Formats: sequence, C-alpha cells, structure tokens
Amino acid sequence: MARALAGLRCWMSGVRSNQTAYRSSMSFVEVKQDGLVKVSPLLRWSTKQVHEYLKAQALPVHPLWEKGYASIGCEPCTAVPGDPTDPRSGRWLGKNKTECGIHTFLDRSKSA
Repeated sequence: MARALAGLRCWMSGVRSNQTAYRSSMSFVEVKQDGLVKVSPLLRWSTKQVHEYLKAQALPVHPLWEKGYASIGCEPCTAVPGDPTDPRSGRWLGKNKTECGIHTFLDRSKSA
C-alpha cells in the first residue's frame, strides 16, 4: 500500500463506520503522514444505502455476494461469515484481528 500511495496527495477509501469500532472513529477527510489526505465518502452509509445505490445505478454486485460472502476483502482474509448476525465474522477467521493494514498502516497511534 505504501508503494501504491507514494507520490499521491489524496486517496479514496470505501470504508463505512458501521463495519468496525476502529472505523466508527474515522472522519470523512483525514490528513495522514506527510500530508496525505484520505477521503471516505461512504463512511456514514448503511448497508441498505449501499445496496439501494447499486440498484439505482444498475451496478453489479460482487460475485462472491451471491455465494454468501457478506464482507469481501483480499483472498487470504475473506471467508463466508460463520455468524449470520455478523457480516464480518468471516474476516480474518481464527485470528485476533478486526482490521487489515491497508486502513491502519498510516495510523501509528491507533491499533486495530
């Protein structure tokens, strides 16, 4: 991620505040190390709002959604949720994690 962001002044993120406790404390616009700006335009959107937007814009849903994946990240940390009441229960299965490094590596003061 650090290589991908090298030389950029701003990047966009699709995180939502209702996904984890860490994300609930995020702001729409955050200034990170070296002045890098992170913008999270969907931060206060609900799952329902996301699906309504996808439908209104005739956008496709991720093919894994149809297979029961309610929270989709990178391949090694994504599984079908084990708890039907927690869409993110399939993330980092068996590990003591709630967040991936892509959203926390610039926040040395916060732990995830």
